Amino acid sequence: MELLQVQKPARYMGGEWNTSQSSEKTYRFAFAFPDAYEIAQSGLGIKILYELINSHSQFSCERVFAPMPDMESFLREKKEHLFSLETHTLIKDFDIVGFTLQYEMTYTNILNMLDLSGIPLYSKDRDETHPFIIAGGPCSFNPEPVADFFDMIVIGDGEEAVVEILDKYTQWKQSGSSKMNFLELCSEIEGVYIPSFYEPVFNQDGTIDCIKPTGTNVRFPVKRRVLENINRFNLPLKPAIPYVETVHDRIMLEICRGCTRSCRFCRAGYIYRPLRERNTDNILDIIGQGIKNTGYDEVSLVSLSCSDYSQIEHLLLLLAKEYEGEGVRVSLPSLRIDNFSLKLADLVKTARKSSLTFAPEAGSQRLRDVINKNVTEEQILSTLKEAEKMGWQQIKLYFMIGLPTETDEDVTAIADLANRAAKETRLRLTVSVSHFVPQPFTPFQWEPMEKQEKLREKVYLIKNRLNYKKVKFNWHEPLTSFMEGVFTRGDRKLSKVIEHAFLSGARFDGWSDYFTYSHWQKAFSETEIDPEFYIRKREIGETLPWSHIDAGISSDYLLEEKNRAESAVTINDCRDGSCTGCGLCEGTIEHKFASIKEHSREKKASSSNINNRHSIARIRLRRDGSLRWISHLDVQRTIEKSLKRAHIPVSYSEGFHPRPRISIALPLPLGHASECEWLEIILYEEMTAENLTQLLQPQLPEGLTILDSKIVGIQTKPITAGSVKMVNNVTISKIGQPEKDKLEKELEDFLSLGEIIITRKSQQKDIKPLIGDVTLEITETGANVRIETFMHPTGGGVKPDEVITAAFGGDIASKSDYRRMEIFILIGDNWQLP
Repeated sequence: MELLQVQKPARYMGGEWNTSQSSEKTYRFAFAFPDAYEIAQSGLGIKILYELINSHSQFSCERVFAPMPDMESFLREKKEHLFSLETHTLIKDFDIVGFTLQYEMTYTNILNMLDLSGIPLYSKDRDETHPFIIAGGPCSFNPEPVADFFDMIVIGDGEEAVVEILDKYTQWKQSGSSKMNFLELCSEIEGVYIPSFYEPVFNQDGTIDCIKPTGTNVRFPVKRRVLENINRFNLPLKPAIPYVETVHDRIMLEICRGCTRSCRFCRAGYIYRPLRERNTDNILDIIGQGIKNTGYDEVSLVSLSCSDYSQIEHLLLLLAKEYEGEGVRVSLPSLRIDNFSLKLADLVKTARKSSLTFAPEAGSQRLRDVINKNVTEEQILSTLKEAEKMGWQQIKLYFMIGLPTETDEDVTAIADLANRAAKETRLRLTVSVSHFVPQPFTPFQWEPMEKQEKLREKVYLIKNRLNYKKVKFNWHEPLTSFMEGVFTRGDRKLSKVIEHAFLSGARFDGWSDYFTYSHWQKAFSETEIDPEFYIRKREIGETLPWSHIDAGISSDYLLEEKNRAESAVTINDCRDGSCTGCGLCEGTIEHKFASIKEHSREKKASSSNINNRHSIARIRLRRDGSLRWISHLDVQRTIEKSLKRAHIPVSYSEGFHPRPRISIALPLPLGHASECEWLEIILYEEMTAENLTQLLQPQLPEGLTILDSKIVGIQTKPITAGSVKMVNNVTISKIGQPEKDKLEKELEDFLSLGEIIITRKSQQKDIKPLIGDVTLEITETGANVRIETFMHPTGGGVKPDEVITAAFGGDIASKSDYRRMEIFILIGDNWQLP
């Protein structure tokens, strides 16, 4: 029962559907995401690379995520090392550990994961016995603040580069040469940066004089890797299905990579150029296989701007036709406010017409021109009115403050725009404000970041000017943005700051609940580094910390764009044929647009309406193993996906948010097993119990076993409609003879009580009426207790561990194993099986 000491034990168990546990591969790769399971497992990159690496002939891939503080304390107290989810192999025993650098505020989590794994933090301190520690992701375009921690870093698109690294590793292992030889082999791969092969030289004022290679055959600069055709990798097809509800619990598919809009603040818009669209038939094939392999009923089409995808309306029409009547929804999480239309809105089958998100970024037209956000106030208001006509009720509007050339008038224009939108529509508006952080490889990379005091003043300028109650105002914490600004433009000196902050206790700095600025203040003080140095204005011609990285965009172009921004001069979208001169489209690198092909798969005809209520299936399940550590709601979500994969004709509710009509009769306490989990499913068409069992059992995860199934009439009352009796078996182990001798007397005294009072959430409750027969059997290894408990529709119930605690104390309860053996329902005066 030790897992009960941490919240959500399923974060650390593994065993999810579609995960790989191959022991046949020669080498092992640990994919490390330095954030919580719910965030990490939502990422698209991990889904792609997990499948890609596992398809390699020599490598298997397993996952490891940042342990939450309670799990970290548990591991440190037990003096145990961090392990993978799939096979619980220690991370230090892998061949390669690959971290993703998604955002700067996870850097202390990286050090914590290395430390918990027993791996030295700095690459220079690791020897031939340690795994190679590599990284990739958006933050790799300025890798310097964390460069000293990694053996190599992939700059740019990772699909091809990672495969080439694995191939080099296989070649190197067979040669038997040194670790340095492997690094030299990998330095030949385009997009691979070996930090130890480069050395920054600093001036006395702290600026960088130059960044020089330390060897003779070292690439300089390091050119980012570009995947020219994203149709080459049809992934993900079989993503892991989390037991725990994640931030994005759905099929995710990248329909295009890159952007042509040239928003001057946007790092992603520059580093992911050129635009590369996925073909429509490719998209439909991946989605079709994804639904078949996962059981998800929602598909999220991912890109920097989904509405910019050249075939978006055609694609949505194809998806609507393909999944008509099957309860599959399509969402577009990223939409441009200037090309959102009534037709597009009608085609998007979102989960609920309640909220849309747009990002005007700036309140005034002048400032939108400065950042090249080519959208007018009239376009914004027109889009909001169209969305209202289509039935949307709430709009989220995202803005930034602290942008270059910004004045107080530009700031108050945010409130004025929101007030006008509130006046002219009935929409509920949420205005969210974040703080501009100058990013590398953008025209604003030389600009200073606004001071925190001024940012707070601007927040209150907006807040005090908003005058409609239906406008909700949110803003980002300036201190977190300040730290992001320090690290996004930092140099190698910051590695010591990150180390000191980690040693002071900094963890999960991207979470407001855990971010503690005093840890960072102490770290800056101990290392004698001034963080303000990194958010200052950079001089033109100054060697920037990322100067040795070639992102494909010419510095001359970025400087021209900087000058245009200062004059509020806009440029056009280059997809229309008017080249902006960024210098990227040379040779084979160019924008690639989607092709349209007839889809080859035949659509299965739906013979019934999924909202019909034909009959009820009652299925008795055994639930044990790792599934006992999954919450009631998470088990139900897991079963929903299993039913979808098995093609069981489950009826759906009607309305804006249709849900499958299924329920598990009684919640099972976390950590308890059961021989009688009763699953009730409303079917929309006829089906035999035998056929249902044959289809469903292969799609259930290990730990859920069908023991019985039956089909009953649609008028049959649910199991929980009346009183229920549960029979539980409790095995008490790890106790000595003195404790055994006390049990019988303690049980006798317990049962003789007139009242049995327990406390739940500061409220007292008498559980005596909810307890039936209780019998005790002493065994050689401990004792077995059989407990009958009751649950009534109006009076609630009692958990068997509450009974054991009340009878024998919490210490005995924590040493016990709980299994629900039977459920009876009261029919007339008799207790009967469901």
